[in-house]
Amino acid sequence: MKLVIVDDEQPAISLLLSYCSKIPQLEVCATFEDPLLAMQYMNTHDVDVLISDIDMPGLNGIELCKSLVRPIKTIFVTAHDDFAVEGFGLSAIDYLLKPVAFPRFLQAINKISLNGTAITGPSKDYMFIKIDGIKKRVDIQEILFIEAQGDYLKIKLKDKHYLILQTMSEIDKQLQGFDFIRIHRSYIVNLAYVDLIDKDYLVIGDCELTIGKTYRNALHARLN
Repeated sequence: MKLVIVDDEQPAISLLLSYCSKIPQLEVCATFEDPLLAMQYMNTHDVDVLISDIDMPGLNGIELCKSLVRPIKTIFVTAHDDFAVEGFGLSAIDYLLKPVAFPRFLQAINKISLNGTAITGPSKDYMFIKIDGIKKRVDIQEILFIEAQGDYLKIKLKDKHYLILQTMSEIDKQLQGFDFIRIHRSYIVNLAYVDLIDKDYLVIGDCELTIGKTYRNALHARLN
């Protein structure tokens, strides 16, 4: 499917691009921060799917859809839920509230599969970790956060944890395509379990984790 992304905030575009890169069936033809330029492009090119923010200066997402010379399957992605009724009035395929988790994004994309075949994201939602010479299966969505402890990593789940000999960069690659983000040189967190975020720390359950200065902007951009 040929796809165009429109959002006036570059971090939001970057997040959607990272999600699209995990789905081989998607071809991102163009991205735009200016909806007027997006309109010109889509009126002169073959595009199957539009993923668009709604609240944008100059021309909002709903106005953009109404200005197209032919209807395009549209998914709205926005931080504001007060546009939902009008958005669905345009026969939008789906309406996603920011911050969008990858599984929810994949669900929306599956609604517009052109050939009726389900689209899949990461090939598996689990990983095997080595503990005392034995490989144990861990469901990725059950992980609350990962903490570096010297040469080891602490894999924290709701009611238990595991210590494994692995690097942060290695496990970060295994978590690509899921709703994890690195917030500190010592922490990777699952955004689905975050209860509170302040400037310098966040809370997951009864754990308070420091947000590193070099990771702060990326975290807050992911949440906007």
